[in-house]
This record gives sequence, structure tokens and C-alpha cells, in this order.
Amino acid sequence: MPRPCIRWAAFLLCSSLSVSAQQPQERYERPPRRVTVDIQVYLPGGGTPNHPIAILLSSDDGRFCETVFTKRDGSAFATGLQQDARVTVLVPEEPGIYQSTSSEFIAQDGRLVVHLKPFPGAPLFAVSAGDLHKPHPKARKLYERARKDLQNGRLLEAKSKLIEASTRDSLYTAPLILLGRIHLGQREYVEAELAYQRALERNPRSVEAEAGLGVALSSRGEHQRAIDPLEKAAQLTPNPEVQFRLGVALMETGRLKEAEEILQSLAANSSDLSAGSEFMLGRLYVLQGDREKGIFWFESFLAKQANGLASDAARRSLDQLRRLPPHSN
Repeated sequence: MPRPCIRWAAFLLCSSLSVSAQQPQERYERPPRRVTVDIQVYLPGGGTPNHPIAILLSSDDGRFCETVFTKRDGSAFATGLQQDARVTVLVPEEPGIYQSTSSEFIAQDGRLVVHLKPFPGAPLFAVSAGDLHKPHPKARKLYERARKDLQNGRLLEAKSKLIEASTRDSLYTAPLILLGRIHLGQREYVEAELAYQRALERNPRSVEAEAGLGVALSSRGEHQRAIDPLEKAAQLTPNPEVQFRLGVALMETGRLKEAEEILQSLAANSSDLSAGSEFMLGRLYVLQGDREKGIFWFESFLAKQANGLASDAARRSLDQLRRLPPHSN
């Protein structure tokens, strides 16, 4: 027979188990998952900055409020964001360069692209959902190595690595966009077109791919096909080259009034394309049969650019216009 002390211990153990079984169990809740967002800032003209830029991030629940600084190339990353939290991003203005730019995004592992608004007046800030993609580590490494090859003039090596990076990750658009830029620089317009089309298949909202495709098509003389991607890119970024290419494409396809408005705007500013816009305006008014305006714009162009193939063409056009009687239409 069990001893009394053993019976008493067994009784207490069974009693405690019985009581604990009747107590409601506390539900275990997993802590919210934290994510890291890669950030890339682009200046209004489409290029990257050459100095750090402050970015203010704050979640709508008030649990996250932090300022991060980009590297000199405009890249940065934010860690500790709660997944699926709604986050406001704000880039304070830099007078004369860009305005304060802000919007919201949903926190996920991936990449956030920030296009800064020009100063003053600008299109609204845009976040491309297709850019919120975290590339495969091997694909990302190949892409970074390709950039170094490109900086050192090793174009063939860069192309090879970019092609391999694009095959390792079916959603990664950066290698294809950079590949397209290399092809454009080498005047390989068919290859550039194919690279940008593949990028758009992966991310239909990519501003860089739309702009690159439009430039490749217009460079080949495919002006009618170039209009659609150029118009889409122009709505999302105030890139002067995109605007210029769009103006030329519209002119070449007979949409002279629309082309005139774009080229007039470019000619009035101090960008590198103002002289080229003046040359195109001279051509546009020749097409319209406006002798005086044609002479004015060709003369204005030659005052800025006296040498080159375009200058020779402008002089020939001027000679022809001056032989016509005044007010000839």
C-alpha cells in the first residue's frame, strides 16, 4: 500500500492538472514580420543625384518614424518596417532643383522608386508597383558586376552578365533596361528595342523602359510606333529628351500643332536640347509653308550652333527660304 505522503503528492498533482485543464489557454500571436525596402531616388531629368538626399518615412499607425539618407547615387534602404503597413514617404525640396515630393506605399520586401518633382511645377509623384520586387541575390550580384564592367569599358562582359542576370530572375527589369542603354549607345537600335520590350513585359509601368523603347524606335525612323511609348513616359517623367523625341515623332507623322507646342516649350528653356528644338521648329515651319518663322528659327539655331551636320542643313534650308518671296505660303 502506498505511503500517505505519496498518496497526498499524487492527489495534489492530479488536482493541479485538473485545474489547469479548465483554465483558458492564452493564444500565442506571432510578432509582425519586419521587411526591408530598397529605395532609389531619381532627379526630375531622370538621372541620379550626386549627393546624399534625406528621406522621411512614417507609418500610419505611428510605430515607425525615421529619416534615412541616400548614398551619392540616390540609393538607400529602410529596415524595420512592419509588413503591409501603409507608409508615407517625403523628400523635402531642394530649391531650384526639385520640389517636396511625397506619397504612400505599402511596405513589402522589394524596391521603391522615387521620381522627384521638378522645381517649380511638376507631374505628381509616382510609385511603380512593378518596381517593388526584390531580385534574386545571384541576379543582383551579376547586375552589379555588369555595372562595374561598364564603368571600365568592358561592354561585351557587361552585356553577357546582364543577359544572365535577366534569365536568373524573370521579374528583374534593371538588367534589361541597362542592356537597352548599352545597345542605344552603340546604335544597335533593334537590339535596344527588344531589350526594352522584354522589360515592359515584366513591368508594364516602367518609365525607363517606355522611354528607352520610344528612343530606340524614333532612332530607327519608326516615328509612328514611337509615339505611344514616348507619350506614356512623358506623362510620368519630365525628361527633356523624351519630350524632344516625342515632338520630333509628332512632327514626322504630321501632327504639327502638337509638335509645335512641345518644341516651343523646349526651345524656351536652357536645356541642352533647346538648340536642337530650334532646328526642328525651323523644319516644322518649312512643312507649314511659313517662310518668316522658318528663317527665324534656323537663324536662332545657327547663332547657338554654327558647326556640324545640322548646321549645314540649316544653312541650306535658309538659302532656299530666302529665295522665296516674302510672306510666301
